[in-house]
Amino acid sequence: MECLFLSREGVECINSQLFESNIRELYDILDNCGISSREVQFRKNRLQQSIDRIKKEESLSAYSQYHQRAHEIESIPFLKQFGNLKITEDWKNSEGCDFVLNGHIYIECVCASAGDISKNKLDEFMGEGVFDYIKKKEILNTRFTSSLNDKVRFYYKRVGKSIPKDSPYIIFLTTGSLAYEWFEEEYGMALLDILLGRGFPRITIDTASGKLINSDYTHKDYIEKHNGEKIDCNLFLNKRFRCVSAILLATAPLGEKYSYKNTFLFINPYASHKIFAKDFWGLIYWKVNNKGYYIPRRKGKALS
Repeated sequence: MECLFLSREGVECINSQLFESNIRELYDILDNCGISSREVQFRKNRLQQSIDRIKKEESLSAYSQYHQRAHEIESIPFLKQFGNLKITEDWKNSEGCDFVLNGHIYIECVCASAGDISKNKLDEFMGEGVFDYIKKKEILNTRFTSSLNDKVRFYYKRVGKSIPKDSPYIIFLTTGSLAYEWFEEEYGMALLDILLGRGFPRITIDTASGKLINSDYTHKDYIEKHNGEKIDCNLFLNKRFRCVSAILLATAPLGEKYSYKNTFLFINPYASHKIFAKDFWGLIYWKVNNKGYYIPRRKGKALS
């Protein structure tokens, strides 16, 4: 299988043929998405700059830059399935969101990164060997939390200016190179670790009869960074996070198109400005049901 991944040393190893194929696909999207010729060339130039940087320094930050720019382009054909998509012209140095869907849903893209793997200790869980995945996942969760919080700060800087106060706001998160390090679980369920504080699996048994009474998860209030700092892992319950109407999660690795199989919608039950399942009809989405359970659905049908 052709793939891209992080080595123990933190250098992203890549199959050159896959890389070249991905660039051609991104160029094709740009040539056919309806943006101005000036914007097409601007984005192609930025991709080439990222490629040249990778060739020069082979650093994590160089690869992260490429993933971010690729994510913004790969998102275009995926989002266009759901209606009219306005694409921000970056050459104009616009301060708005990356996309506006159907005239009122503002969408901002972000790609998770590994960060400083020597400081956050992620380098100890890479490469070949047997690892404590619970510890590794907690590090990864801090990275996803950091990416989402960055885009919350982005919102508050621009709301009332380039983002209307009464419009829904969605963060479109992709796992980037962490796609090879993180197990997203069915329908992206692992993201609930940081959205609703999902903890460890828990089973309750009647000791007298030996029958299973219930199976669920424990709840966590925070996760801990490498430096001991406690980070809120109940983002949807955080008042500051109510500006986020939903999170789109793309788990596709480099070279794999975003699709209904690898992209999921998490609707924020506490959002100030709501979106609806019909806004992304056909996509698997997570939403609170009438019993108060946050469950995955597709076209209104519960999947669990």
